[in-house]
Amino acid sequence: MRANKALIEGAYKSVPKFQNYSINQQNEMSRQLQMKLIYEDRNLRRYIERLPQGVELDKVPGSMRAPISQYLNASRMRYGMLARQLAKAPAGTPHYMQMREEMLGIQSSYKNLSTELDNFKNLKQEFLQDFDAGIISKGSETSKLIELFAKQDYQITMQNGRLNFLMDDGSLMPAAELPTYFNQNAEAVDGLLKLNQQAYKNALPIDDNSDYLYRRQVRQLVTKNGREGMLSLATDQFLDQPLIDIDNLNDPNYYLLKEENHDQLRDFLVNNWMEGISSAANDAYAMKSRSSRVGIGIDANTALQIWQSGDLSQLGNLLPLNSKMKIEGYDDGTYDIKVGGRTMPFVIDPKNPQHLQLYMKALGLQMPNVNIGNIDINQI
Repeated sequence: MRANKALIEGAYKSVPKFQNYSINQQNEMSRQLQMKLIYEDRNLRRYIERLPQGVELDKVPGSMRAPISQYLNASRMRYGMLARQLAKAPAGTPHYMQMREEMLGIQSSYKNLSTELDNFKNLKQEFLQDFDAGIISKGSETSKLIELFAKQDYQITMQNGRLNFLMDDGSLMPAAELPTYFNQNAEAVDGLLKLNQQAYKNALPIDDNSDYLYRRQVRQLVTKNGREGMLSLATDQFLDQPLIDIDNLNDPNYYLLKEENHDQLRDFLVNNWMEGISSAANDAYAMKSRSSRVGIGIDANTALQIWQSGDLSQLGNLLPLNSKMKIEGYDDGTYDIKVGGRTMPFVIDPKNPQHLQLYMKALGLQMPNVNIGNIDINQI
């Protein structure tokens, strides 16, 4: 690569080149010294070639190029000097090992710097795209990233070969420790909404058995993407409003966002989604029951008169022949109302004023605004 070639050429220029000394009677250099210089030259070049690829400055923001170039030039010169000394030093001595260790450190710093700049560039591009698309979760701490990625003018320092960004509050943000972020947990919400739709289509109240099956699936979806996914489900507005308002420190459930309350947050999410699924199932069941009772031929006043009589079996005499509704009485004075072969999930007792609303609901009738005795129907 161009940058690598320039750095290596610079390292070559910083050390003396080997001269080809021929051995003859006029030359005072002995064969032993010649072989020593050949060895040193080869050793030196071998170390120089180990200098890793440099940094492609084209990928570096303009405000960062000067300090990075200064660091690279100083490191290159230092590496060349160490390589020249190492080629002459006896192998295995403490000084030899110390110089070799420093050279390895320079090699490592080149690689780390290149990686850090690549990561910075990629993270900035991804973050800005996700931010523009509005898919970053509110549960993700993004203040530091917004500060970093909302500008091009950077103040940086190089410490021990590592890149650091100077933040507005005067602190240093190591490039190797850039914060992470996460997006909204749309995958889990899609699965949860499908469960909700399934419950609505089934149009059956959630009993103990179905509650277990639905709850298990809800729990799997809630926990699938780990803690980040749960934070998104809690704080992002997928439906009418978020379950926990992260911008309101007085939100009664705000404490659940703390990491030590992880299990409580999970249960909170599962219970909230189960309530929604159960509500959808009940609403669909009620709607289906009402639609199956259209045209029963009984008005609200007649239904109330029959209720007052206590003999709900009279309903059977008023229903049309093709009605899907049946009234079944028991010896204890209670009644079941069946629609299309399905028994309503409650028993009607005409002696219990609280059952009047259930009775009218089963018939698919609106409660009229009247009083029966001292019973205010609108208050039932």
